[in-house]
Amino acid sequence: MRESLGDGCVQILRATYEQVPETADYVMYWWHRAAQSLRLQSVKRFGFITTNSIRQVFQRKVIDLHVHHKLPVNIFFAMPDHPWTNEGADVRIAMTGGELRQSNPSSLCRLGQLLTESKGDTPEDTSQEVHVGWTKANKIFGNLQAGVDVSQAVSLRSNRDICCPGMKLHGKGFCLKSTEIDKVEKEVVHPYVNGRDLLQKSRGVFVIDLFGLTENQVQEKYPKAYQWILDHVKPEREQNNRKIYRDRWWLFGEPRAKFRPSLETINKYIATVETSKHRIFTFIDSEVTPDNRIVVIAKDDAYLLGILSSRVHVQWSLATGGRMGVGNDPIYSKTTCFDKFPIPSSSNSQQQRLYELGDRLDAHRKQVQAAHPEITITGMYNLLEKLRAGEPFTNKDREYNNKALVSTLKQIHDELDAAVLDAYGWPQDITDEQILENLVTLNAERAEEERNGLVRWLRPEYQAPDQTPEETRPQLTLLPGHKPQEASIIQPVEQQKWPTKPKEQLAVIRDLLRTSSGKWSAQQIAVQFKGNTTQKKLDAIAENLERLEWFGLIISDKRDGLTYWHYV
Repeated sequence: MRESLGDGCVQILRATYEQVPETADYVMYWWHRAAQSLRLQSVKRFGFITTNSIRQVFQRKVIDLHVHHKLPVNIFFAMPDHPWTNEGADVRIAMTGGELRQSNPSSLCRLGQLLTESKGDTPEDTSQEVHVGWTKANKIFGNLQAGVDVSQAVSLRSNRDICCPGMKLHGKGFCLKSTEIDKVEKEVVHPYVNGRDLLQKSRGVFVIDLFGLTENQVQEKYPKAYQWILDHVKPEREQNNRKIYRDRWWLFGEPRAKFRPSLETINKYIATVETSKHRIFTFIDSEVTPDNRIVVIAKDDAYLLGILSSRVHVQWSLATGGRMGVGNDPIYSKTTCFDKFPIPSSSNSQQQRLYELGDRLDAHRKQVQAAHPEITITGMYNLLEKLRAGEPFTNKDREYNNKALVSTLKQIHDELDAAVLDAYGWPQDITDEQILENLVTLNAERAEEERNGLVRWLRPEYQAPDQTPEETRPQLTLLPGHKPQEASIIQPVEQQKWPTKPKEQLAVIRDLLRTSSGKWSAQQIAVQFKGNTTQKKLDAIAENLERLEWFGLIISDKRDGLTYWHYV
């Protein structure tokens, strides 16, 4: 956008349309304008052809904004993924059509699905044959899917602060070949991996990491590294549009300063490649620096590795993540795939079983690759996919299986899937759609617990070092005249000061709902602030909630006789 429109235009655009996230593509501003035009009644319907990245998390925030609005937009037509080869472009597109729901409340939506596609046999032959199937649905969601609305899930505090994309270098000169590492001080050199290293074959690349050092400190302590970065990184950084990248040229562009402490006390972490055909989780040594296209989970527990590697989590990540590229590969988004995923409350014996299976899964793959370096993770899971589909093996497949031991890999995954379903307390014959329904329900239950002060931390010693890790519900107090689900916590977590001025009260309530996912009652909002939960405070909160709804910033709904509020 900056290259095409210029910095000034982009700044004005973002200031004008504050509801559109800065991470959204330019096309989403037009989608936003079209949705607004529906409510202004200047159009009756709209339609767009875009790249299929419209389904990615940061794009569909715009769609979700309008789908869940007080006057919601109904996506009456959607084709989430379709090939596009016109004008020399070889990309994937999506098609969307919108109207106000109230204009046609009972009509069914049409959702397209690509059944088969074939290309010409030669590069010169660009003809394509595509077959599309259509289904009817009551509603199409922001991820351009029907069925279970996973977009209603909210981020859980239990999962926060331990998941992050890897380092974003913003400078190829940080990287070293194995033959170059002797040219700089070894103390600042670390192994470096990207997605291809994990799924295909390792390049044997290293990286210079000078995090935490000033320019003078680097020059004094590591003169060889300083000169290398000066020669190989600074010239590139001087051309960067961002001032901080130009000024701090000796450091990674995104060094993940807040996330680094989570890796300091563990010897390994869980990693998955952000965009990949197969959703694989593996352990990586903490000395290894991950690329920003690798999503890192700062936990060394094979129990969690096992859960994430199961069918339950893979289905969740496929439904909540986006898609990218000509291959239409799934994207694993930290904010939706991990932050919103509810981990089961399993017994000690179930945890031990999952720990053993997660450890066996990771060890099996590493042992195979150690014995046969030519075997790749992608190759193993391509053959596993074929085995699961019941497709016959060729002689080449059988030869590969003898080395990769994919039949054993399938057995481990099958046992792992069964153990995870047991941990959730779900039947073994559960369907994928039922899994998603159950996870959305469980997510809502966990969010409700957390609003009432019970957080099931995944890594309590790091995430909440001052709190006890027990999963016992805290003692609750109930004001006269209120229902049990409105009970407040005697010592709420992270209480704020309750302002005395009405304008400031409005602001803190707005900020609380804007920065905290989920639906809140007035009582639950009240216990987030210091001081007793008096009727006067509750009345002030209720009055401000009505104001915010009148402004169109929040919306309300009733459940079990109570009113709950959430940010639009």
